[in-house]
Amino acid sequence: MLDKKEVKKIADLARIELKEEEIESIREDMEEILDYVDQIKKVDTSEVDLRAADFSRINKIRKDSVSDTHEKVKEKMITMGKSKDDYFQVESI
Repeated sequence: MLDKKEVKKIADLARIELKEEEIESIREDMEEILDYVDQIKKVDTSEVDLRAADFSRINKIRKDSVSDTHEKVKEKMITMGKSKDDYFQVESI
């Protein structure tokens, strides 16, 4: 399925440096992954109606709320030395 040249190209695109002795192992791993993807593609989902799915239990959003900084965090900020008005003070980038 995949040859060494393709693995090297993929590694280059991903900016991953591979040693020559790693290429074969990576090629085998990639082939296993691609075989698994092929198995998933074969699953018949034509009968699945996503409109009927119950998404109400997924991605519950909590309300954002403002609260005081916990006392232990305030103590840590003081011991770290660089804090101002209950915020960490960092060097500019």
